[in-house]
Amino acid sequence: MFTDSSMKHYILIFLLLGAASASVAQSNLDQINNLLIDANYTEAVSMIDRAIPQTTDKSAVVLLENKKAEALIRLGRFDEADHVLKLAEQQISQTTNASFLQAVIQSTEGFLYLNQGRNDRALESLQKSISLFATSGKENSLEAAQ
Repeated sequence: MFTDSSMKHYILIFLLLGAASASVAQSNLDQINNLLIDANYTEAVSMIDRAIPQTTDKSAVVLLENKKAEALIRLGRFDEADHVLKLAEQQISQTTNASFLQAVIQSTEGFLYLNQGRNDRALESLQKSISLFATSGKENSLEAAQ
């Protein structure tokens, strides 16, 4: 049996491991953002592919997949980007901030449609994205500005 002291010890360890995992995910996102800014899209895709299996936070996985789709769009690999966005959308229901993540995905879909010359679909996705950012209370976030 666990004593109160040992139970507190295990809870503390669990919380520290969770914080470390979130820190690693944020570090990966920062590095990936830097690769995207520097137009190292192929390297960003490789890093994302390595990071996703190690990430336990479903929200972080959705954001990583969204970043992968962004890189694939910039590489002109539109069909792959569309597939990745659909996979990310399927995982949103398993997250706690679904409106925000759906807004991010819709924004990237709009970017995809713009690059494909499908302006009508782009406008529809981007308008939906704006509405979802407002619903999530993050209409002034960096993701919404993008």
